[in-house]
This record gives sequence, C-alpha cells and structure tokens, in this order.
Amino acid sequence: MLEIKKLYKKYKRNNFYSLKDINIKLEKGEIVGLIGGNGAGKSTIIKSLVGFLKIDEGQVLVGGFDISKEPIKAKQIIGYVPDNRATFEKMTGIEYINFMADIYNISSKDRLETLNMLNEYFNLKDRLNSLISSYSHGMKQKICLMGAIIHKPKLLVLDEPLTGLDPLAAQSLKKFLLYYKSLGNTILFSSHNLDQVEKTCDRVYMIKKGEIIDNFTIKDFDKKHDISLEEYFVKIFGEINE
Repeated sequence: MLEIKKLYKKYKRNNFYSLKDINIKLEKGEIVGLIGGNGAGKSTIIKSLVGFLKIDEGQVLVGGFDISKEPIKAKQIIGYVPDNRATFEKMTGIEYINFMADIYNISSKDRLETLNMLNEYFNLKDRLNSLISSYSHGMKQKICLMGAIIHKPKLLVLDEPLTGLDPLAAQSLKKFLLYYKSLGNTILFSSHNLDQVEKTCDRVYMIKKGEIIDNFTIKDFDKKHDISLEEYFVKIFGEINE
C-alpha cells in the first residue's frame, strides 16, 4: 500500500540532509508506528509521502501511484491529519465534513453512512452544528480525523494523533484504528506516546537524525526484550524528548 524507496530530503537553508536513505514499506491491513525524538525527521517523512514536500531523491509509491508523477491519484487514497490540526474554524463541524466529502466526490448516502460510523467512535454528534472555533483542542482533533476519513482512504496517515486527547478519547481512537485496520486499510502514525504505539501497532520504524535506525514487529520485539518499548526507546536515544 505504501513504499518509500531511498528517500532523501534537504531543506534549502541547510547544508545537511534532513532525511537520508529512508526505506519504508507498509502492507495492506497493518498499523505501523513511526517513532523518534523531536526533530528526528518523522514529520518530514510524512509530509514527503503525502505530497506536501518536494522529494529531492528517491520515490514514494501509494497504492502503486508515484506521489511525484501521479499526485492526484495517489492523494485520492490517502487520508492525512497533520500535527497542527489545521481546520476552517469559521465553518461548523458538519460544514467541514461536507467540504471534505465534496473534495472527494462522496455521495450524500456514503458520507452519511461514514459519518454515522465515525460518530460511534468520536462522539461529536451533538456539536457538529457548532462552529469549529468553539471546539476544545481535543474536539478539533476529532473533527480533523473525521474529515480525513470521510472518503474511506485506503491509507491513513496521522502525525501525532494522540496529542490533546483525554484518556477516553485516546482509547476511542485506538479502537477506531483497530476497526479500520480490520477492514483491510493501512495506517501510519507518528507518536511520542510509546505505550499506545506498543499496544496498537503491528510494526515500528525508529528514526534518529533523519535515518531509520531500527524496524521490527511488536511480536518480535516482545519475544526479544523483557522491557517495554518506552524503556527501549530511552536506552537507544538516551532520553525522551517531550
């Protein structure tokens, strides 16, 4: 579903590569975590694969489509929530959902069906007619997620999706991700919440200073280590950068 091949990225004002020889592959129907300290390159990888940043070297294939050569076809099967939770705050929640559905030409029947499903997990039904500007941080997080999922993307990409969510909302998101995976969809998310990564993901990529330094399945990790993923992270990185 997603394949990143020998990806390099250098920002104009830097003399060094922010990403170096990144190789990542996600299969259909799995959840993969991307972890690393602040400034490690997680968001740069994500912004490159969704087409927000130009790729200097390498290739990103989404569902077989090259994001650089066939961006529209690739983006049609991506759902993306950035770490800044950008929304149109002068819209109501339902206006934003419909706006996102219109972009992908989703029928009224399909968007209503998907919206009902999403409300089972994110429970914004009573506030959908309120302005997004009146939402709490956690509610804005939820409406962003709902807008990204309304077209039922085959690849869901989330940059720090747990930030700002209370424990109940975080648990609901975990349940949704597992449900969405069970439908055969693929999910990539970056997070500093290593406990949730360990409980939710099938595989993990660790990145440090723009390079992949380790990747493993959670099952293999549990077999090889008698410590938690968080403890392993601290051992590798020295400390967790919050």
